[in-house]
Amino acid sequence: MPCPGRREPLPPSFATLLHTVLGAATYRDPFLGRARRVWEMTMKKSPLARVTETFKDKKSLIEAVKGLATDDLWLDRTNKDKGLDRVSSQKLLRLHETLSAVKKEFKTRDGLIKALAKSVKREKDTGFVTRVSKYSTPRLWDAYKSASK
Repeated sequence: MPCPGRREPLPPSFATLLHTVLGAATYRDPFLGRARRVWEMTMKKSPLARVTETFKDKKSLIEAVKGLATDDLWLDRTNKDKGLDRVSSQKLLRLHETLSAVKKEFKTRDGLIKALAKSVKREKDTGFVTRVSKYSTPRLWDAYKSASK
């Protein structure tokens, strides 16, 4: 039984009608007292679906990552026996996005390291630069994005 003075929550059909008629993305739910989303949530695509949509298959994604993973951008720490063939599609997609962004913005890892040192105001600190130069490229990219906020 609802509390006195409170109304029942709006039925989902009313929310859908409100969205289609008024074009509103949210509405204020009088029962909960907060805004609720009206539209249905779309599911996030699986990594395999993203791979087939963008690269056609996993082998072409691996070739694209290997093409980006030059000595200028990449510290080769992969397992020599397994290589990139055993890495999950999600990790390969993230690695491809990271390497592409770093290559587009900085051209090399050294440029990224200099930009990271500049963003944390430690350009002249050689100890910091040598320590950071041992980091992997995705770790450097995450550190740069966090520092530049």
